[in-house]
Amino acid sequence: MRQFTNKLLVMAASIATFTVPFLAFSAQEFTIKYIFGRAGAMLSATLELLVLVAFVVFVWGVIKYVMAQGDENKLKEGKQVMVYGIIGLTVIVALWGILALIVFTIFGELPVDPFEFVVPPLISP
Repeated sequence: MRQFTNKLLVMAASIATFTVPFLAFSAQEFTIKYIFGRAGAMLSATLELLVLVAFVVFVWGVIKYVMAQGDENKLKEGKQVMVYGIIGLTVIVALWGILALIVFTIFGELPVDPFEFVVPPLISP
């Protein structure tokens, strides 16, 4: 039990070490708008990365399909990887739509950039 407590303490200290500078050097007040803005920036970066990964998976499937040279197993594997890439892109676009709907519902306006989920500057009551 003591080892678990020590590991938990080390993890908490590590997380605090990495998060405190972000809070200390922020020039804004720590409000709900700031929290939503930071969460939106992280979601934007994550969605862009996921789109890139899904596109690379699709291209990798195309390359495997082209390089198969008539081998049925490799052709099937290439098709399967391409389908995984297309499914990934579809899920990401659906997630983007759901997030845009949530932002619109809460704040009343859509983001200008499709992958930018930040809090609009003015929130009307």
